[in-house]
Amino acid sequence: SWVRRDRIRKVLELGSQRTPYEHQVDGVVNVLKAIAAGIDRRFLLYYAPRTGKTLVQATIAYSLLRLRQELGFSLVIVVNDREALDSQSFEVVNDFILKLKFAPAPWSLPQEACVLRADTAVELRQLLEASQRLLQAGSPQPMVVFTTLQKFRSESLAGYLPTAELAERTLVMPDEVHRSHKEWGVLTRAMARVLGAGLLPGKGLTYVALTGTPSSAALDSFGTKLSDGITAPFHTYHLGAAVREGRVLDPRVEYFEVRSILASGDRGSLSSMDAGRLQRLVSCASAHLRERVACILEHFGPAREGLIYIAQGMVVCNSRAEVVQATRCARQIARDRPDLGINPGLILGAFSSGLPIDGERVDESQLNGNALKSAADAKRAHLLFVAHKFETGYDNPSLTYMYVLRSLSGPLATQVLLRHCGKRVGKPRPVTLDFASQNGQALRAMDMFFGDVIYRAGEVVPKPGPSGDVARRPQGQPEEGRPANNAFASRRAVEQLLLGRIRLERLEMQRPMSTPPRVAASLPGAPHELSVCKAPRPRELAEVGPPRALALSDPCTDVLLLKILNSPLNDGERMALQRLVAKAERGHAGMLKALSKHGAAFAMQQVICVGNEGDREQAMSAIFKLQDVDTHAKALAELSQSIKVAGQDMNPSVCRDELVKATGIIQVKPDLARVAAHLGMGGIALNSLTRFSSMQLSFMDFGSSSFDTPFFRGNDSGFYTAAWNAMTALGEHDLEAQKALQAKEDLQTVSSITEFGDARLTLALNRLQTSAATPNCSVMFLKMLEHRDTKEVMLHAFEVGDDDDVQKAAAVLKSLGQVSAKAAELALLPERLKSLQGARPPLSASQVQTLGMVHREAVARKRHPFFGFMSFFDDDEPSKELCAHIGLGAVFAMLRVLFVGSDTQREAAGEVLDAVKDSVQAVPGLLRAFGSPRKDVGLLASCALPTTGSAREVLKRWGQHAQQIAAVLPALGAEGRLRDMCARGDETDRAIAGHILRLAHRGDPVEEAAAGEGPDAKRQRTR
Repeated sequence: SWVRRDRIRKVLELGSQRTPYEHQVDGVVNVLKAIAAGIDRRFLLYYAPRTGKTLVQATIAYSLLRLRQELGFSLVIVVNDREALDSQSFEVVNDFILKLKFAPAPWSLPQEACVLRADTAVELRQLLEASQRLLQAGSPQPMVVFTTLQKFRSESLAGYLPTAELAERTLVMPDEVHRSHKEWGVLTRAMARVLGAGLLPGKGLTYVALTGTPSSAALDSFGTKLSDGITAPFHTYHLGAAVREGRVLDPRVEYFEVRSILASGDRGSLSSMDAGRLQRLVSCASAHLRERVACILEHFGPAREGLIYIAQGMVVCNSRAEVVQATRCARQIARDRPDLGINPGLILGAFSSGLPIDGERVDESQLNGNALKSAADAKRAHLLFVAHKFETGYDNPSLTYMYVLRSLSGPLATQVLLRHCGKRVGKPRPVTLDFASQNGQALRAMDMFFGDVIYRAGEVVPKPGPSGDVARRPQGQPEEGRPANNAFASRRAVEQLLLGRIRLERLEMQRPMSTPPRVAASLPGAPHELSVCKAPRPRELAEVGPPRALALSDPCTDVLLLKILNSPLNDGERMALQRLVAKAERGHAGMLKALSKHGAAFAMQQVICVGNEGDREQAMSAIFKLQDVDTHAKALAELSQSIKVAGQDMNPSVCRDELVKATGIIQVKPDLARVAAHLGMGGIALNSLTRFSSMQLSFMDFGSSSFDTPFFRGNDSGFYTAAWNAMTALGEHDLEAQKALQAKEDLQTVSSITEFGDARLTLALNRLQTSAATPNCSVMFLKMLEHRDTKEVMLHAFEVGDDDDVQKAAAVLKSLGQVSAKAAELALLPERLKSLQGARPPLSASQVQTLGMVHREAVARKRHPFFGFMSFFDDDEPSKELCAHIGLGAVFAMLRVLFVGSDTQREAAGEVLDAVKDSVQAVPGLLRAFGSPRKDVGLLASCALPTTGSAREVLKRWGQHAQQIAAVLPALGAEGRLRDMCARGDETDRAIAGHILRLAHRGDPVEEAAAGEGPDAKRQRTR
């Protein structure tokens, strides 16, 4: 009769000094009435975090102590699973009880009522034994005892024997049961044994369990059984109602995800799942901790400005070691950046116990100057780094900013992300920067707690193994054929190799891409139904063994490691490759499908591109095994086989067909071009241009494509086209093929130029010289140049190029001389003709050889290319080589030979001039200008001045052909005699000689002025 809503509301007001929430009053009243009626002995209160759950706990404890005679409970044990949470709850409940002990009647408690905390298992045993003695003596003391769940398994309580009388008068209030009492595990069963649950057959202990995020195990263990096998909380005040009614601030409004933008190599083969896993790894990587801490401080410092209170920020770290590292890093950044306005002395780290860091044991006292024993100690920090400690149960309304470095899921995500959602005057919306979650992962974890939650019991029978029993491998024992558990076989080691392969470019803050409908609407709806993956069963103590030191790496992690390779494999990556190849070679269909699902074919593709020859062989063996279940692996296998056959088969038709097939595969899957390049497709295609003779190619498949052969189409035949298409398909992935394609284009450019001084000629020759004259130029490339008629093209460059172009063309021919003797001979042609132009009698052997080479080309006739090997017609056009001779100054050289050579040599030079008279416009004039250059020059040299008779006739004939004589004046060696005529001859001598000299030196004003004019010559010419 005492339990009424108005009285419970008054108790809450007196104990908390604030107006209670209606759900708190309802929950306490319903629980007390149910206990009094004996309806049930297990009650689960589902209250959203930060909605006064601890005050409900304190009010129920007060009511049980006040109504100990009516309800029959003298001992209330509050069980927490964290020391920090136990300390916080004890402070709140103890303060609540103390206020009511000294409250006026009828609210006061007897003075013997007390709230105690058992800091050790020994103290817990002493309190239980004392309570038991007082109960046996007939004067039970009302007592609330706070302890942690772990103490019940201590050896200090191993010999403790409870009594049924004490068990009957004990009420247990476990907190956070969603994480502490899973499937009645070892700790929960140890607690039940110590408190005497087994002494109450059919009834058991009385529990009032509390949680803010109920799990299936918590509902199954402490929930209220309804019809149809459904279990529900006894009383509910979920997060959706709390947000709607303004009890807590909405954690979703200012929630941002901070994505790590990675700057690694080619990521085209990574799936969204792989990319997400990399994001999670980077978000937890200590290698990038400084970047994340700097981002946190750059946000936290400016964000606090303008608030009317001192806002606090909390950083949730991955581990205690990370708390230490991040705290030290943040202090250093705050000292280096005073503009952020953050006091380094108020950046604190909270974690339990000590741990070794760099050979030194570090605890809270060493890190902060003193230990953070309670929430009051933690509240003085401006920025608080935590790992498990203070993540849940920490109540500070000034906490406004939450930074999450650890991936959160399930109920823990809701518990942590509501720490900063308490209300206070002047507080804006709570801000969350989540570095670890992706695509609304944390919001999806909160989704189910925005409404009612129920549980429907279910059971999944484990799948039997080959022997009929559940197949289990003993812990620590590797699979057959799998490497032993060593430094490179653990999953953690492989993940470290992964982190070493990727590089963080920047951090980018953005809102989640997707928001769960229930979270977005925050409206009441159908209850969220939970199920379990297996039936709950108690675990015997003997089943709990030591944890495995290192978890063996899984295929997914190995595949992901190989997918992001961008440089040669190291030992750890090579072992990951060996593990995957071993799994593939077993040929088990299920394993092959699993490897295919994880993208093993893309991983092997990456190994082919960056590995050595041995790595490529292993990768190809795995690809051939995967091709039956993976389309990408099948394409890789077909590509590899085609390239191999094209390089080994001696049948040109087969070689062509395989190159066409490989090219088609690349065109369908362009990402395989890089693989083909590393498998040597470019070299095989380049080698095929010169690997077969023209006769082989002309008759390789006569009948099917008879007219598409070099016999009829030359370099444009189908075989050569297939080879060039194969190199084109490789694109930028094969430098040798790319160089060959560029050389082909440059040769076509040079061949098309017909005008002197074209800039395209210089650019093309420059590229050809760079490609052919490099020390590492391959023989295959030079043979390709010879196949593309580079000698004839360079001769054309001799004909139309300037001096620089001629030098570049000669350099190309010199490089080509490694595979062609004729090219080596042609490379010396410019130098030899230049030597012949300045020849002196008698001619040297080299000059005689050059004259003979020019003479042979001049008198020979180019054969008409009919059927390649037959010549029925003569062609009067000069050959390309003769045109090159002309372009290099062969006419000038022949005139020099006419002047300085022997009779035979002069005859040969005359035949050359006669042969090119129809091709070189100046030659007929030269032949008419003089019959014998040596005789004309000798006559002018020996005559007296002024000239008379025959000498005057020669001079007049030269004057009639002054343009031609001026062009070859240096070759005639008569320039000195003409200058003498300008100085000592008569007017006719000076006029003719000066005119020839001026034409020879046109454009040079000094030479024109000194062209032998006498004192009155200019005046006379003007007259």
